[in-house]
This record gives sequence, structure tokens and C-alpha cells, in this order.
Amino acid sequence: LEGLNLITDSEAVLWETRFVSGFVQHFRNHEGIAAWELGNECNALAIVDRSQSALWMATISNAIRAADPDRPVLSGMHALTGETSGNWHLSDQGQWLDAMTPHPYPMFSEFSGLDALNSPRGVLLAAAANRFSEDLSGKPSFVEEFGTLGPCLGSPRVSAEHVRGVLHTLWAQNGRGMFWWCNSDFAHLEKPPYSWFPLERELGLFDADGQPRPFAVEIQKFAGFLEGLPIKSLPNRIIDAACLLTRDQEQWPVALSTFILGQQAGIDFSFHNLLEQKFPESPVYFLPSLKGAWCIERRHWRELCRRVRDGAVLYLSLEDAILDEFESTTGLRIETKQHRSCDLSVTFEGKTMGFPLAGRPGFTFSQGCKSLKILAKDSQGPPIFSEYKLGAGRVFVLGFAVERLLASLPGAFHGESDRGAWLFYRAIARSFQTGRKNGKVVSKESPNVAVNEHPVNAGLRYLTLTNLSSELVSVTLKAVRGWRITAVSAPRPDQQANDPECWKVPLQGMQSAFLEVRKSKGSRSR
Repeated sequence: LEGLNLITDSEAVLWETRFVSGFVQHFRNHEGIAAWELGNECNALAIVDRSQSALWMATISNAIRAADPDRPVLSGMHALTGETSGNWHLSDQGQWLDAMTPHPYPMFSEFSGLDALNSPRGVLLAAAANRFSEDLSGKPSFVEEFGTLGPCLGSPRVSAEHVRGVLHTLWAQNGRGMFWWCNSDFAHLEKPPYSWFPLERELGLFDADGQPRPFAVEIQKFAGFLEGLPIKSLPNRIIDAACLLTRDQEQWPVALSTFILGQQAGIDFSFHNLLEQKFPESPVYFLPSLKGAWCIERRHWRELCRRVRDGAVLYLSLEDAILDEFESTTGLRIETKQHRSCDLSVTFEGKTMGFPLAGRPGFTFSQGCKSLKILAKDSQGPPIFSEYKLGAGRVFVLGFAVERLLASLPGAFHGESDRGAWLFYRAIARSFQTGRKNGKVVSKESPNVAVNEHPVNAGLRYLTLTNLSSELVSVTLKAVRGWRITAVSAPRPDQQANDPECWKVPLQGMQSAFLEVRKSKGSRSR
């Protein structure tokens, strides 16, 4: 098969199906086999188009099932980026396969290696990729490969912090599991490919002498953390909003930034691809970084507007998207559409933020309806962030594609170069999380701590807190009236004397806390 395209050549695929059929039949009775895969990262085998990749997946998966109908068939693919880029689509994977298996290495995942391993982007990558894969495919997903790939990407301390943060954030997001790559070092091997390529020589949990590296110790500590909890599994987290990914945009970087900003602001998302999936039911819809003249079909736009009039919340951030009935839907009037001649400076909630937008497409807005609430203005005067009451619902508009922009900016989510964009999301969260039936009962202010709520029953919820930084952080938690926070696996919360519904919890770098939130007896609050 040398020289043949292993995905598209008919002779190659013929012999692949014969090999797969014989291999599976030979080993199918072995007790050590839990599932089959198409292969390891087969999307890197050849250059193909979407129809060719889908046909190959259908052919090989059907050959496996014909030989062993009782075991699931998994993906084994790496770095699938959505439905608008790349030729291996998650919706096709979901049609032919039983589970997704992302390999979220920061070095190899697009837009993910811009920051340090122990940064918010570095520790949230795995959870974001896993959520993205599961939601867009419609099938279960688990992190099949994960690791730092060696000391050239981070010191032992930084690598250990990275692993600690990834494990805790993935667990808090209801991740199903994780495999580290790899068990041992290969630095002592002199045969190809290790004599050619230095990358994977020092990536083991254990060094060449069999001694555990610091991140191996972190994995062991995390196992002990789980064993010490009073539950065997974590209930599903509350999902606040549906993030709708659309045509013409790069879906993965947009989804990655949306996920990070959401965790900083206290919003949990599900992701949906309107090109392939049904319109989801949700009280809140985010359409981030809308781009192009065909960004959303008219039927979907009309349905969104109808749901907002019925009480839903809608958020739009715009690059150069064309939307009909824009002024009557958003309260904004478009004065001009042009490429910006300068960068954007905006002050919001006491923070002045700068965004490098010179040369990028965008709009200049003015107030189209008197009832429009302008939340922030461009330093040059026009509205940049606004809120408009539409029927029983609200429409928030951010006048630039912040999610796609931040995905390309190093340090955009933390430290001195933090753009502060999570403040926009927090403002939107306040509009729908207060007083919403079956919504969250605990809020927080710090962007450095991710807080997820997991309902058990009407009177009990589990709360997971994860410090997204490498520094000690004390996070203040505010419970709605009638709920009380108690510690389970965490430092004891310090109840604030001047506010009986307010607690402060200290967290070490990249550490998690597990708390219970109980409704007081006789309370009628949610």
C-alpha cells in the first residue's frame, strides 16, 4: 500500500477492511478488549475532503461491527475543530462512531499553546475540547490522550500544576475519564523514530530509572481526592446557556474562548452546531463572533427572535455578520460597516480594556431605539456593548468578535495582559441567573475560580470550585436566600458576619474544593 492514499484509494481501503475484519474476528473473544478504534489519529494519515473521510469512517466502522457487533467503536481522532474547518467533522463522527476521544495536547491543539501550561487557557483546554467533542457529535466523549510531552514545555512544578488543574476542571465538567501519554520515557531507545525525533523521548509518568515524576504524584493525589468524597460520581452540572456555533466562523477558537470566558464569569455552556443539529431548547442563547452574510439561516434567526420575545436572553458578538431586522431586534442602528482604522479602547465596570482591532471589519452603531440601554461605549463615542428589551426577553450586543480575537492573543485571559472580557459575560449572567427557576443558587466574583453546580435533588446541590491560577485565591461565594454552604472536601468556608448568605473559601493554586449547598428547612426559595 506504499504510496497510496490510505483513506481514498479503493485498493488500500479493500485491504484495510480485510485486515480489520480478520484482526477483530481473531481477538474478539479476548477479555482484555473493551472497545475497538478506527486507529490512532487516522485523520493525519492523508489529505481528504469531508465526503471521503465520512465514507472511510463508515466503511471501517461497519467492518468492525460486522466482525464484533457487541463492542463499541471509538474515534481515536485528534484535534477535530468543528463543522466549518477541517475535513473530519464531529457530526460525521457521531453518525458512525459510539464515542469521541479527543487528544488535547496544548502543543498540538489550535489556539491552545499560546499561554503557559499553568494558565487558565492551559488548564481549561482539556475540559473545553471534551465538551466541544461531546456536544457537537452527540456522543459520549473522554480524553483518550493527554500529557505535557516533556520538560521543554514546562518545568516539573509547572507541569504538575497543569496536570492538577486539568484533572480537577475536567472532573468538574463531568468528564468521563483521562489517559496519560505515556507511561515511560524513551530517552534510552536508539532505534527509529526515537533516534530521529526528540519530542517524545521524555514524556513518561516515570523516568528512565522508574521514578515517578511530579505529575504522576498529582494523578495519585487526585485519585485519593476522589476516593475521599462521599459520592461515587458527580451529578451533571447545571447548564446555563446554549452556545450556537454558526456558518462562516472558525468554530473551535470561538468555542474555546466562549468556554474560558464562561468559566471565569460563572456561565456553563452546551455547544450546538446549527449547520447539523436541531435547534436546542434553552432560556439563554449565545451567538459569539458572528461572521459573514450567511452566518445564520432565516428560520433559525426568526425562531431565536420568537424565543426572546417569549422571555429568553440572547447575546450576540459581531464581526461583520449580516442579520435581518437588526434594528428592531437589537435596538441598535448601523451607521456604517467598515474596517476599523484604530484599536478599540472601552471602559466597563471600572476597567479600561484595550483590544487590537485596527484593520479588522466591524460596525459603527448609534442608538436606534430610545429604550436601548448602552452599557459601554467605544472611547471614540459609539455604543460597543448594549442591552435591549425585546418582548419579555433581552438582547445583549457586543460590537466586536471578542471570542475569536482573544483566541489569537497570548495572555488574553490572565495576568497583566488580561483583557477583562469576562466582565461582559458576567454582566449578562447577572441578568438571567438572579431569580431564575432551577437556576444556580451560588454566585462568585473572581475570574480565577471556576464554580460549577451539580443538583442532587430539590434541596441539595454539590458545588465544585477550581482555582484556575497557580497562586492562592480566596473566593467569595454568595448564596441566594434560603441556602447554606457547608464544606465536604475543602478548607472550612468562612461565613461573613455582615452577610449570612456569604462565604469565603481559600484555594491553593490549581486546587479544587467540594462543597454542599443545602436549602434551609421551610425555605420557599429555589
